[in-house]
Amino acid sequence: FFLPFCEKHNAENTRQTEMISSSIFSARMRTMIPPTPARSFRNGKRPTMTKASLENSESREEVKEDKEEDKEDIRNTFIESDATRKRSNTRRKMMTTTISAAAFSSFFLSSANETLAGEEEEMMMKTIPDEAPAKQQQQLCEGYSKDVASAFPNLCEYKVTEKVYFDVSIGGENAGRIVIGLFGEDVPKTVANFRELCANSKGFGYQNSIFHRVIPNFMLQGGDFERANGTGGYSIYGRNFADENFKIPFTGPGVLAMANAGPNTNGSQFFLTTAATPWLTGKHVVFGNVLEGFDVVKKVESTQTGRGDRPKKDVVIVQSGVL
Repeated sequence: FFLPFCEKHNAENTRQTEMISSSIFSARMRTMIPPTPARSFRNGKRPTMTKASLENSESREEVKEDKEEDKEDIRNTFIESDATRKRSNTRRKMMTTTISAAAFSSFFLSSANETLAGEEEEMMMKTIPDEAPAKQQQQLCEGYSKDVASAFPNLCEYKVTEKVYFDVSIGGENAGRIVIGLFGEDVPKTVANFRELCANSKGFGYQNSIFHRVIPNFMLQGGDFERANGTGGYSIYGRNFADENFKIPFTGPGVLAMANAGPNTNGSQFFLTTAATPWLTGKHVVFGNVLEGFDVVKKVESTQTGRGDRPKKDVVIVQSGVL
């Protein structure tokens, strides 16, 4: 009886000891782990919080606020960094634009300066007289008297390469010789045609032909050795040949030019001017000028004419040739 009683008593003691130990452990755990603060109200009442719970809650709130402040600081730092980066990019773009504008302005100004310098140089070149043409002009004029040079300006501008002549008679009487200079360097083909016709080297030419048309204060026309009326004649190249050029102008009396029936219809007919005829420049090819015997030209000009401006007395080229 005693042994079972002791065993029962011991078992009861053990159970109570375990219960006490369990309650003590639970109490310790409750004191070590603070309870979670209430986040909601039940039955309209706020749960009661201990002093420790309040302290722990405040501590957590402070930590949370610190974290939020850190996040805000990080966010602000990022925003400031981004703004700084954008400002830097904007400055870089503005600097690039400024540099580009400056470079363009510099290029434009340099180009403008070069253009202005070129124009100034060109103007200076135009202003400064060229000595070469003046010297050449002086050399060309040396072989003529001042009266001839002033009367026939082309002689001082274009080089006479060959000379030809006409011995003229009016009404069977000798009127004198006309000497003509030819500008072979400037119109070589036209000069060659006229020279050969003066020399009669092809079996035809000006010898024994007439001046079939005379207009006072304008010109004498001849060279129609075929029909003697202004409808005939032909060149050494064929019936007609093209206008060579119009570089030599009609500057005054004594100019020798090809007569034509329109563009590119040059043959053998020619005329000598007795006055200035600038309106003919560009319409007839000029290729020579009277050197001597302009007084003979004036005699022919003063001859009486009839119908079609034909002289009443025959004006004949008795002899022609090359000097």
